[in-house]
Amino acid sequence: AVPLINRAAKVIQESGSGFAIPVGDDQGFVQAVEKLLNDDALRNEMGRKARVYAETEFDIDKIAERFEQILAAACH
Repeated sequence: AVPLINRAAKVIQESGSGFAIPVGDDQGFVQAVEKLLNDDALRNEMGRKARVYAETEFDIDKIAERFEQILAAACH
C-alpha cells in the first residue's frame, strides 16, 4: 500500500507487475492479496513482468559503472 502518486505505485501500474493499493484501503489490500493467492497464472505473470522491468531498468553493468565513477570522484 503506497500513495498512488508515489513513483513506486506508478512503476507497478505501468509495468503490470503488481497492484498499487492506496494507503488506508484495507479492504482493497486484502482483496489484492486474495486475488494473488487464488490466481497462479496472474501471480506468475506479474512476477515475470517485475523481472523484465528489473532487468531492463537496472542493468548491472550501468549501475556498476556509475558506482565506480562515484567512488573514483570521492577518492580525489
